[in-house]
Amino acid sequence: MIIHWTDNFKLNKKDLKKVIEEIKNHPECTYPGEPYYSSYFIDDLYKHPEIIFLNDYKEIVFKFLKDMNLFNKTDFSFSHWMQVYTKEMTHIDDHEHFAYEAFFSFVHFLKIPNKKCFYFLTHEGTKVYPKKQKLNDFIVFPSWAVHGTDPVEYEEERVIISGNIEVNKYCGNNTIRSYRSHGDYQIENY
Repeated sequence: MIIHWTDNFKLNKKDLKKVIEEIKNHPECTYPGEPYYSSYFIDDLYKHPEIIFLNDYKEIVFKFLKDMNLFNKTDFSFSHWMQVYTKEMTHIDDHEHFAYEAFFSFVHFLKIPNKKCFYFLTHEGTKVYPKKQKLNDFIVFPSWAVHGTDPVEYEEERVIISGNIEVNKYCGNNTIRSYRSHGDYQIENY
């Protein structure tokens, strides 16, 4: 359907458990009046508990861009944040990430229930649940794609890391390329 690319990879289990607890206890990770936790609300990106996974996401984003033949042709940046959903929350409203240079968005399913909860919404309002949303699945889709989640129905938490990949400039076939991650501008040879 709308998914451009998929993979499946694990984060360190011990680190993941630690980060989930940090987010649930971080005063900036709650939205007033909403029973879910998100590092999206922390202004300083380097204070995000999930920043310890930056190299994991750098590797997977680079792999995606190489597979799409965009790695050596674009100046790009990416960011990511963690969300922890509980039974007390209702759901995440339908939304999209299309703004500025964000071309692609991604979701990494880290702790999930047996039932598929993540969906895309068609222009007619029909929910379409992608097949790829098993444990550790990583999906990339266009940032303009409207998506949302169903409510958590069981006591178990649902945990994801979401993010955006921004294409800041088309560079042609240059071999010296740059990327930014969480606000740092880095130039590297590839």
